[in-house]
Amino acid sequence: GPVVEFWTSQSIVEVDVLEKNNFGRSALTEGFSSEKEDVVKALLEHDSSSEEKLLSTSSTGGKVPEGEGLDSHIHHFFDKEQPLKIRELAMKNADNPFADTERPDQDTTGLSIWSASLVMARWMQAVAKTGYWKDRTVLELGSGCGVPGLMVATSNTSCKPRQIYVTDLNPQTVENLQYNVELNEVEDFVKASRMDWDDKSTWPEERVDFVIGSDLIYIKSLVPLLTSVIFGTIKPGGKFLYVCPDTGRDGLDAFVEALKQKCPGWV
Repeated sequence: GPVVEFWTSQSIVEVDVLEKNNFGRSALTEGFSSEKEDVVKALLEHDSSSEEKLLSTSSTGGKVPEGEGLDSHIHHFFDKEQPLKIRELAMKNADNPFADTERPDQDTTGLSIWSASLVMARWMQAVAKTGYWKDRTVLELGSGCGVPGLMVATSNTSCKPRQIYVTDLNPQTVENLQYNVELNEVEDFVKASRMDWDDKSTWPEERVDFVIGSDLIYIKSLVPLLTSVIFGTIKPGGKFLYVCPDTGRDGLDAFVEALKQKCPGWV
């Protein structure tokens, strides 16, 4: 911890926490494998792991392992013995990833792994150790590559959830989600599907014990819709768990306020 904090806080030597060694592992990858929160925090807060950089590290050069193209990369996250395997794809329109707000199905942000989803996955792994998910139903909204939802599925094999729904809107994102479900061999209880927040026929048929999500709000106009989706898919007394950056997202404050008002016992 202190060593990582020292190297990430000095400016004499140029440090790049995303630079990969000969084994294709970066300081950030190793940091997540260490399971030490202060180490991960120091690495994620370093200038070299800005969101733009994180998004542009998805393509791989040189020899390409099976199941990968030049515009994709399979990551092995968190645990060296039993890693979470996640395929990340290069965003097709990285200059305008959120697409036209009138056509949210064109949004390709879900092809990439965002830092909030990695932090969320860590949290999901920590609570799994207490048997939190045993026999429960879980819905992940805006799953993207599915890092948190698949962590719920794989982190404690003796206390597995009954059913997990990983969902997104863009069909290509959902296709990649399905790929990642199969990559981790959890398709018997994890269902990847296209969910349109505006169309209840695409929502899971049952209400769930937990709704989870990371970095879901980036435009203020979505706040009422997302709020109604959360309360429309969760069982009475169920829980919504959320991780996001604390700044830089339009509508974030309004979303947090809306939820606080609806949930007097929020934490």
